[in-house]
Amino acid sequence: MSSQIVFYVCILCFVVCLIDNCVGNSASINSRCEGRYKGCCEGFKHDATLNRCIECEVGYYRENCSSRCPKGTYGIDCQEKCSCSEDECHFERGCFNEEQEPPREDKLENILRKTMPGLVFLLIFVMIAYMLVFVFQKLTVRRVIPSIDVVIKEDDSRGKVDNELE
Repeated sequence: MSSQIVFYVCILCFVVCLIDNCVGNSASINSRCEGRYKGCCEGFKHDATLNRCIECEVGYYRENCSSRCPKGTYGIDCQEKCSCSEDECHFERGCFNEEQEPPREDKLENILRKTMPGLVFLLIFVMIAYMLVFVFQKLTVRRVIPSIDVVIKEDDSRGKVDNELE
């Protein structure tokens, strides 16, 4: 049983490391740059609460996310080009006019970015629950088996005595 516990602890450590490296630095591996403001690369800003560099919000770019996207561009790191006039192009959402609602940001990347931390924590919760159930079952089985063994031995000895008396 101890080797199984070690195995599950190793898996748990791997998942924790994965969370710290993937979700904690959700934007990029190269978010830290020496000689920059608070050590953050262009396209990132320093988050004092997390004490790490985080990706600029949609519609912002440059060092410490100090600038809105230039006219005619929008989105993450201002990579998207508007297909409408500059007046109708919103720096975060792209083309829309007052008669339309702003376009929905349902790109897979944005959906994953919002749901991934919750999914990872759910996975960890399920793994911990599974480990607890597994350990509890093992402990319960070990307690039951010796008591069954004693009952069988007592029944066997009674049977021999009863047979001898007849």
